[in-house]
Amino acid sequence: MSQPQLKSHQLRAERKWDWRKLEALLGRVESRGPKAVSDNELLEAPVL
Repeated sequence: MSQPQLKSHQLRAERKWDWRKLEALLGRVESRGPKAVSDNELLEAPVL
């Protein structure tokens, strides 16, 4: 039984906001250090 394939544009559209959120989080860490993000944000990062 074959599974439907996810097209790359569909994947990008579905994940766009999560990736932007991750980029913003990483940008804060890079510019201000790890204390710039909350514990909750750190816990959320792996699923973004």
